[in-house]
Amino acid sequence: MARKVVCVLVALFLAVPLVWRPPRANACGWLRDHPEDPRLPEALHLAVRSTRWGQGDEQNSSVSRAVFLFLHKHYPNSEWTKKTTYWFK
Repeated sequence: MARKVVCVLVALFLAVPLVWRPPRANACGWLRDHPEDPRLPEALHLAVRSTRWGQGDEQNSSVSRAVFLFLHKHYPNSEWTKKTTYWFK
């Protein structure tokens, strides 16, 4: 479930109206197939931050943690990773 929510959050960031950006439905595929996309660390950072104002339930906490861990595992040297020092419960 958390992975699905991460994909949706990243998809929302990537869906800013530019013709070449991927459709929301394919966000997980985009993450998998284009890990070098320079927008992904920022999208993940914003996804973690967006959980701060969520419902405060277990699902929100799980999503925040999952996105945080993914960001730190896959983009450890990114400036956005360095700005993402914690996840929200």
